[in-house]
Amino acid sequence: MMPQRPLVVIAFLAVAATARALPAVGVVPARVEVENVAARRMRPLPDARPVLVMYEDKDAQTQNEHARKVLGRITDRAENRAIFEFAAVADVASWNWWPAKRYVLADLQKIAARDNTVLFADWTAALRKAWGLKAHLSTLVLTAADGKVLFAGEGTLSEAQLTALVAELRKLGCRVD
Repeated sequence: MMPQRPLVVIAFLAVAATARALPAVGVVPARVEVENVAARRMRPLPDARPVLVMYEDKDAQTQNEHARKVLGRITDRAENRAIFEFAAVADVASWNWWPAKRYVLADLQKIAARDNTVLFADWTAALRKAWGLKAHLSTLVLTAADGKVLFAGEGTLSEAQLTALVAELRKLGCRVD
């Protein structure tokens, strides 16, 4: 018979290994608020409509350049914006101290104005922690209107992953051509 101590350690390691996993397809991730940097208002994710969340910190900005181009053609269409929301969320937890926060907020506001887009800030890493995302990795999570995850991927997406994400957007009714 195996002593109890190793069983406890094995159980702890199994739980710890799964605690930092992406939200699984079909699961409703925890509802977390992030700040709209232009409006200075909090906004919950997921929401009552489909949302594609791109979550990145400064180290992950270049990981999904190809995905950005492909998804940009989809998110730029007004008819698609009526179907789902694109939420670019910056993991800025390492800058959540005075006076750094003031400068980071100003930079994010300039980027949002320059690119004519809405940016969100996760000042406390609450979204990263609640959803089990890894720091320094670009992450894309698509949720349905009921909050269930339709797609989740992290790091540089493979062509197969990008194709799967575009297929999910097509199922929502988006024009992807």
